[in-house]
Amino acid sequence: DEFDETVSLIPKIAEKEPVEEQPAVPEEPAKDIYQITIGSPAIVKNGEVSYTADVSPYLKNGYTMLPLRALLEVSDPELQVNWNNGTKSAHAFVNNKLVMITPNTATYMKETEKIKLSTPAETVNGRLFVSLRDWMNIMEIDGSQLDWNAKTKTVTLKY
Repeated sequence: DEFDETVSLIPKIAEKEPVEEQPAVPEEPAKDIYQITIGSPAIVKNGEVSYTADVSPYLKNGYTMLPLRALLEVSDPELQVNWNNGTKSAHAFVNNKLVMITPNTATYMKETEKIKLSTPAETVNGRLFVSLRDWMNIMEIDGSQLDWNAKTKTVTLKY
């Protein structure tokens, strides 16, 4: 009989070899560790004084106030902060975005977006200070990278 052979039309499924489970890729470690102590002009980077500002960080209404230019220059030596005397504001390109901060205002500009500050930036001894929280926002740094030691009044930032 011509139909004696049965042909299977169901494709044969190849048996898969067990796949070895790959270990989870650890998160990339922070590039640098910065330490800033209230009252000290030194900014420590990876255990060594990296920069000594001409002004010191201070506390104001529960906020750690930091000199903007010193922080930006330590985190990115190529970054330039310019002061516009006409508008009385500081300008810098941070993460390829123009940032403008004006002392004693409740907001700052990032490109065309107006962003609320935690506390207004202010000038002290001719230097522009911003809160640590606002600086992290400007730099687009996750807050989980931050540690505060109340005993030594030292901020440690992994960035």
